[in-house]
Amino acid sequence: MARKNLEEERIPQILDAFERCIMKYGIAESSLARVARKAKISRTTIHHYIGGRKDMIKAAHKRIADNWLENIGRLADLDIDDLLDYMMTGWKEELGDRLDVVAELDRVLSQDSETFTAVSEVLEYLFQAEAVHFKRLYPAASLERCREAGVMLYAIGIGYWRISDHIKHPSDEVLRRSMKGVLDSLLANATDEVPSTLPAKTTI
Repeated sequence: MARKNLEEERIPQILDAFERCIMKYGIAESSLARVARKAKISRTTIHHYIGGRKDMIKAAHKRIADNWLENIGRLADLDIDDLLDYMMTGWKEELGDRLDVVAELDRVLSQDSETFTAVSEVLEYLFQAEAVHFKRLYPAASLERCREAGVMLYAIGIGYWRISDHIKHPSDEVLRRSMKGVLDSLLANATDEVPSTLPAKTTI
């Protein structure tokens, strides 16, 4: 039991230090040695609880994904407007300065195929878990179509965020209608068996 409690303490401690390093130095300069100094632990401790640098990047992505899923699950029990509010702007407001961390984490994906593959596994976990929540809102839709809608909403939301600082982008109302259109399209699809639980979480 003590070991489990220590793991629950160490992993957030390491990831918090990793994020602070990214915000200060950028992803390229956030080495294991620098993260270890920031967390006031040894590199060996990082290797023990998380692994190498690629594992740390994957773990950071997964922590953000888990937070997203927690909110999606809560809002899916309310109504579609609350869900869309979160998917449009709520997640950005919640992350605040950590948006820079997300941008840096995404940047490294194009530079390393192994890291890209690892993070792709996290995204697939995210989309499949999202599908379960969307299924509650649209019970007539197939589970696979719900997953596809999650991928589309992610693409719309991330794309909108990435271009927002560079070009004139559509209004929030256009974004909302686009997202709502994607979700509404699920209603006409065939039924599918609803799993009783979320898919198993990927290991860090």
